[in-house]
Formats: sequence, structure tokens, C-alpha cells
Amino acid sequence: MKVLIVFSGKYGSSQMYANRLVHAFGDGSQAVDAKQAKKTDLKEWDNIIVGGGVYMGKIPRSLKSFLKKGLKTLKNKKIGLFVCCASKAEDSHITEYFEKNFPSELVEKAVVKSAFPGGQVMNEKAGFVYKKMYEQMNKYSDEEINTYITDAVSAFSKK
Repeated sequence: MKVLIVFSGKYGSSQMYANRLVHAFGDGSQAVDAKQAKKTDLKEWDNIIVGGGVYMGKIPRSLKSFLKKGLKTLKNKKIGLFVCCASKAEDSHITEYFEKNFPSELVEKAVVKSAFPGGQVMNEKAGFVYKKMYEQMNKYSDEEINTYITDAVSAFSKK
């Protein structure tokens, strides 16, 4: 199955989920940052998954730009959407994040919409204050987080 995963994020969670989804879907799948997605011909892909981190209730500008420019083509594809956020999957904000950040045509058409746990600083882009803040917020062990991530990606890919 040919699956393109377009992602955008600041601290590494979105890219990590995109890469795990590529692994889950196997050969023929590819992850690409939204900033480089304009070089990708969307017409070549059967399925497209789009997602990114939520910061102050909004997805990154590069992802919004990708969605706006590719909307006509995306509407004719099998679509999946995801957000990475510190909220839990059952949190009432999740529906709001999709409605406020993604075109309504895609939200309605999406085969799957999912929230993955974000709030992890997975690269060196974050400054000292952000790293310390995330350390204080993190109440789960690495093993618990890894199990949850694996289960969330597996459930998404099965849908």
C-alpha cells in the first residue's frame, strides 16, 4: 500500500510518529516534512496521512500551508489525520484541534483521526527552559510511553 505521511512539528514527536507509521505500513510508504512536501507529487499516492504538533491550540504554519495548497488533490485521496499534543486521546479538545486546524472537507472525509501523545522533547531544538518544563510534566516511565506509542501507531495503521 502506498502511503505518504506529511508531518510538521517543533521538537521531534511528529517526525517520530511519521517514521513509525512508515514502518507500520511497510514498503511503498514515505514520510516527508511539510516544508519539503511541495516537491512531492501527491497524485502518485493512494493514501495520505497528514499531521503535526499542536502548539497553543494550532498546528504549524507549514502544515496549514501544505493543506491549503494541496486541498484539491487531498480531497480525492484516502486521508488520515493526526495531531501530537499533551492532551489525552479522550480529551474534548482533540475534536476541537481537528475542526480548527484542518479543512472541514478533510476532517469529514478522514478515514481515521487520532491524537498521539506529544509533549516530548526529542531533539536539541528546544531550549533549556522547555526541556526542564517537559521533564517536570512527564509523569510516565520511558517503558510506559513506548508501549503507549506502539499501541497508538498500531491502532492508527489498522484503521
